Amino acid sequence: VSKMIEKGTVDDCGPAYRRMFELALVETEKFAASIAPAAPAPTVTPGGASEEEEDGDGGVPPDDSDLPSPDEGLEWMAADGSDAMDSTVGECFASKVEVARAAMPEGVSAKMALNALLLDGPAPELLQKYHVAIGDKEPIEIDKWESARDPAGIPRRKREVRFVHPIAYKMGPSQTRTVETQWLSFTSSGGIVLEVIGHNVDVPFGDQFRVESTFEFIPTKGGLGCDLVASVATRFIGKKPMVSKMIEKGTVDDCGPAYRRMFELALVETEKFAASIAPAAPAPTVTPGGASEEEEDGDGGVPPDDSDLPSPDEGLEWMAADGSDAMDSTVGECFASKVEVARAAMPEGVSAKMALNALLLDGPAPELLQKYHVAIGDKE
Repeated sequence: VSKMIEKGTVDDCGPAYRRMFELALVETEKFAASIAPAAPAPTVTPGGASEEEEDGDGGVPPDDSDLPSPDEGLEWMAADGSDAMDSTVGECFASKVEVARAAMPEGVSAKMALNALLLDGPAPELLQKYHVAIGDKEPIEIDKWESARDPAGIPRRKREVRFVHPIAYKMGPSQTRTVETQWLSFTSSGGIVLEVIGHNVDVPFGDQFRVESTFEFIPTKGGLGCDLVASVATRFIGKKPMVSKMIEKGTVDDCGPAYRRMFELALVETEKFAASIAPAAPAPTVTPGGASEEEEDGDGGVPPDDSDLPSPDEGLEWMAADGSDAMDSTVGECFASKVEVARAAMPEGVSAKMALNALLLDGPAPELLQKYHVAIGDKE
């Protein structure tokens, strides 16, 4: 069974290490920001006012008070009443168990999250990324939203998602075809509810239960922020099988790490989306002499000079000076025959030295390793 073991190694490590890299990119970006040297103070003009404060003949700072809201122009509830409000589809909504929670990046509202993560457009691409990240296999098919009536006859948006999902049950197949019916609704408080009814076609007793997952986008900060909460429940069809408790536990154990992984991807995507729709800053005010505030020099002040800032790498740990660290040598006996399973480019400006200090050395690194092992479902 050596070939099976070798294939299993690649199949198991590939998704796990890609997951590790995604966490690593987030952590190194945070680390780089934490050690970035502070920007120099603005140069003070002869009159005593800093360049930012200069007004009158020296120019005035740009006024952004009339910029449009970032939410302006984004899609929300349909005007024709075809979207549901304050009603749910899942029969087990009241008994659901929370498995994941995250706060959206600052300034990301429920409306932004809807447009970034759920609507036809960039969202299906995120869903593809998510299914690949947790090890789901092709074909991964995501239908477009359509207007439909739920089992109670209430109109709301509906779509179907189909994929192949690996399973680790002690009995039965190693993977299953999964069909999800997704229903979208809104709340009077300005939130969103995504309900997902999942059917694992090929698992034992698969026709006797459905997995009901609920994703709630809950407005915070007066509608300017948003919390994302995932919950799950198992709905049995007809008489419960003898293994019902095992199925319910398997639902929570399987969905928890997967949905936490989804949320991590969602945070990245919503932050990108928010940045892409942010209104452009107004042009700087031009002084009477024709130079913009940024270009002003001489008596009007000069822009701050950052050419002598220290390197971000300065003071970080590297190779031991006593020669106790190895160079250009490896330990593994199969180093020459290894198979690449994951690759990623670090965020711009992150050097190998920064990555060493952020990800590998004692300090923040063990915390990252903890996050990684939890994210891929490893246990205490």
